[in-house]
Amino acid sequence: MASNMSQGYVPFPASKVGLLVLSSSSRVLHLDEQASQLLGDLHRQEQRAGATGLPPSVETFCSEIQDVLSDREEADDWRPFEVTRSVGQSPQAMMLRAFVFPSRSSAAQTRILVTLQKA
Repeated sequence: MASNMSQGYVPFPASKVGLLVLSSSSRVLHLDEQASQLLGDLHRQEQRAGATGLPPSVETFCSEIQDVLSDREEADDWRPFEVTRSVGQSPQAMMLRAFVFPSRSSAAQTRILVTLQKA
């Protein structure tokens, strides 16, 4: 029997990582179970949802990403980039890490992959 590593599967570390995929307008395209649980923790901590249904701290993070994306588009810089932020309060603090893949052909094709992990 082949090992997991030889099949291309690498398990996540014990601290579970949630994955959230957003469009360029911060619309949720994909949300895995772990991300859903972590966002639920933030909703309970912040006691309200933002306009998009995401916790306000995540909406603020998305707004910061949009600002960087706009600046880079104006500079004709289409390289992928990364933004990292800590949100929430202990013991529910989380690290958000966004990997942004701008699309030169269409802003609608830009994708944002956000990892969520308890800090």
